Amino acid sequence: MIKESKTVFIVMGNWDGGGPSYLAEKLLSFHKDVNRLIVISIRKNNKLYNLCDNLTKKKIQIANGFFQSYFLLFNSFLYTYINHLFIKKVNKSYVISFDNVSNIYAFFLKVLIRSYWICTLHGFKGPLHGRYRIINSFILRFVNISVTNSNGLSDHIKKHFRFLNPIKISLGIDIFPKLKEAKSLLLPKTKDESIRIIHLANFYSNIKGHKKSLLLSKKLKDNGYNNTLSFVGDGHYKKKIQHDSLDLGLEDNVIFHGFLENEDKYNVIKSCHVGISPSDSEAFGLASLENMNFGLPIIGSNIPGQNEVILDNINGLLFKSDDIDDFYHKFMLLLTKPLLYQKLSKGALKTSSEFTSIKMIENYRELIL
Repeated sequence: MIKESKTVFIVMGNWDGGGPSYLAEKLLSFHKDVNRLIVISIRKNNKLYNLCDNLTKKKIQIANGFFQSYFLLFNSFLYTYINHLFIKKVNKSYVISFDNVSNIYAFFLKVLIRSYWICTLHGFKGPLHGRYRIINSFILRFVNISVTNSNGLSDHIKKHFRFLNPIKISLGIDIFPKLKEAKSLLLPKTKDESIRIIHLANFYSNIKGHKKSLLLSKKLKDNGYNNTLSFVGDGHYKKKIQHDSLDLGLEDNVIFHGFLENEDKYNVIKSCHVGISPSDSEAFGLASLENMNFGLPIIGSNIPGQNEVILDNINGLLFKSDDIDDFYHKFMLLLTKPLLYQKLSKGALKTSSEFTSIKMIENYRELIL
């Protein structure tokens, strides 16, 4: 009798704390449903061990770093070959990739051991960046299923890789009803009271629009509105924004919290009145959902992907991406109209409840199990 087992490879180029890492972390829950879960970080990251602490040890295998990852690839090929010749045990393997580096690794698994390849695509620029555009134009032809998190990104991918037909699975967040109830929905009533703003985003590049957030804070200050702008996130670009904040005279207005997790992050969000997302490019809007989860309306740039999460006049307001005056105008609209604020806050809570991590995981589970 031929036995059957199921193996899932979760492959990341680097667990850097962005949207792809968030999705990969959530999919670690697959260890409950398969015979073996293999978790790989091609660039070494000690965070990987912490993520896997609570998983079933007998079912999980970790490869951390380039050499461990490719040694495991060789072993997987050898195991599959020997199994095919002697053991006659059917081992169905699936590989889920999340970025350009992991796509290459997944391609080798596809070719060498015939893994079923699920390629998740994140960001408008990532798959088309530099040499990876040429590499992806070849290896992505071997993908079994491609997945994006927004219709805007799907259209973009199909335009550049016409052989792909991605399905959409939106990202989702954990819902905390008790924490949401603790959020005050009252805006400051006078100019002297501080309006508290949060920009939740990484600092890996200028694509997240940090400078626009500074210019908004500066414009509010110049017009007599006391405000506090909280940046939550980290990355090499943060130093430049810190210098820019000093040049604009915002040393008393801007707080750089760095990278925060769980309760620390939620406490900062709860203390704020409005979330902003002035990105130049945003495939989805996970950070906006996290803010909405605590009743914060979002003011964001009207760009593909993001405008599927931030719905104008429903859970937030959209402004023209390259227009600081429009950004300020939409912010003042929210600041001076309490009824509009409350309406958008309720809409934000409703939207966040529709994008849950449970629903996201189930959608991915259906692809494999």
